[in-house]
Amino acid sequence: MRTTPRGRPGRLGLAAVALAIALLGSSCTGDGGDTPEGDTSSSPAAPPPLATTAKVGAIAGKLSTQSAQQYVDQVSAVVDGWIDAAYVTGDYPRTAFDNAFPGFTRVAAAQATKDQRLMTNADLGDRVDGVTATTRVVKVDLLVVKQQVRGATAHVRLVFETSGQLQRQVSVTGRLLLTPDKAGEWQVFAYDVSKGAV
Repeated sequence: MRTTPRGRPGRLGLAAVALAIALLGSSCTGDGGDTPEGDTSSSPAAPPPLATTAKVGAIAGKLSTQSAQQYVDQVSAVVDGWIDAAYVTGDYPRTAFDNAFPGFTRVAAAQATKDQRLMTNADLGDRVDGVTATTRVVKVDLLVVKQQVRGATAHVRLVFETSGQLQRQVSVTGRLLLTPDKAGEWQVFAYDVSKGAV
């Protein structure tokens, strides 16, 4: 065994120190494929769904701007329920659109069910695996009688893109006519809607 004067490491001592530093540096820097603590790899998050732009349209009668916007928001929420249930949300591919008309009166829902190929994605739902809205605009006209809002017309413009077997850009436009029920909840009682490929 080779000895060296005290306080002066020999070649073996220097080599051991160098090896320890190298190993320590390797474990600290994450060499060898280790992931630093707190660093998690993930795919980019999907963008949030497009929100509806609700606009105040024509007002027949006297109504403050603030009150008008409140009514527009209420009406737009009802229209949104239909847009989501009938076109945008839900699992695809699918053929069932049984709950596509929330906020519709019983009579209006029955008629819309007969018009499912127009009022829902029943015509293409079995050929797509996803729907992404690119335009969602609702402009609401209000009818005021004796300082009470008695009716509303929602002008709808929806554009969405499909993915899967059928890749298409589709536009839905038209009018929904609404009135409040006895509890003050807005309901769709009639509609005039068109749908087609862009």
